[in-house]
Amino acid sequence: MNTIARYNQAVKFLENLSNIYQPFGFTMERPSAHPELHLKRMRYFLRMLGNSEKSMKFVHVTGTAGKGSVAHLVHRMLVSDGKRVGLFTSPFVTTTAEKIVVNNRFISARDFARLVGWMKPFISRAYTQCSYGGPTYFEVLFALALMYFREQKCAWSVLEVGCGGRFDATNVIPSPKVAVITNVDYDHTQLLGKTLKKIAYEKAGIVKKGCVCITGEQRPRISAIIEKECAKVGAHFLYVVAHSKNTTEGNVSIAEETARTCGVSEKAIVRGGEGARLPARFEIMQAKPLVILDGA
Repeated sequence: MNTIARYNQAVKFLENLSNIYQPFGFTMERPSAHPELHLKRMRYFLRMLGNSEKSMKFVHVTGTAGKGSVAHLVHRMLVSDGKRVGLFTSPFVTTTAEKIVVNNRFISARDFARLVGWMKPFISRAYTQCSYGGPTYFEVLFALALMYFREQKCAWSVLEVGCGGRFDATNVIPSPKVAVITNVDYDHTQLLGKTLKKIAYEKAGIVKKGCVCITGEQRPRISAIIEKECAKVGAHFLYVVAHSKNTTEGNVSIAEETARTCGVSEKAIVRGGEGARLPARFEIMQAKPLVILDGA
């Protein structure tokens, strides 16, 4: 079997995990009555795999819009400063491997298939031994990313949450260097809550003791919730003032401040931001006639 066939087989195996019943499920259609158990399940699985999350420093990114753009920009800026950096994002545009990046390069089909093959016995064991069920598709991909980052000797990892923050699988990491909350709006209300205050509270759940929390949320009543969470856990609150109503420019400012907080030089920040773009994010394909590709 060639490499691409093994890769496609590994992707299909992971996607089929979505068909397995979870006693404490966490899906867009069926919120869980015990969301705290998702984190216990994730920690159990990571212990089985050797706790890769304890080997690097993190930037953790959440928000309603712009979190993917900010995560990619911060990754590029850290790489431009000579650091070895992993990036985990979602969703992908064309293929699963896009979710896992090291120093601007996707994980190879060979490495992806190899790691999935190595993980299969642990996945099976988790389903039979863990009191909270086996890992979901997203959880396995996240664990795979962490293992790959450790293999690649990444000093830093930039993580975009899957949904919300407080009970997201990515929130099992140690206290990040920076927790980023781009903004707060109505999204995944069936999981996060029906009001902006509840949604802000859930997103602020990625803030941990000792980290710096950076946000671009402009509404005082919402940013106050984030600031209160910082005071509660012992984190430093840093508000990025928007000099423009342009969302893209605001995301760039958040990424730049995040990179500075991580010790990135100003030259590297400029280099990392040059030419940065995300495919299928309001991407202009041609001007006449105007054709725009937008993954939303």
